[in-house]
Amino acid sequence: MCGFSMGGVHACMTAALYPGPLAVVPLLAPRSASSAFVHGALREATAWRPLAEPVDESQRVRGAGRHAGHTLTGALVACLSAQRQADCQRSARLC
Repeated sequence: MCGFSMGGVHACMTAALYPGPLAVVPLLAPRSASSAFVHGALREATAWRPLAEPVDESQRVRGAGRHAGHTLTGALVACLSAQRQADCQRSARLC
């Protein structure tokens, strides 16, 4: 699987969740999409005013926690097969 720029990020996320063996090659993949939203093409398309309004922190944190729990459950290493867990451990040692 291969992807360029943000496609490289999506290729990595897909490969991390894919249950079988899969080769992935991210090309010029950023660590974050923030540059596109803050400095790039999406800067003018982002509704910054609503994002800058005050929010109830307790409500925001609870909502973010629920969302992260639902979203990230599939990415937990513990949910992977024994072989994939071993692959992750080997990869982590190389970094």
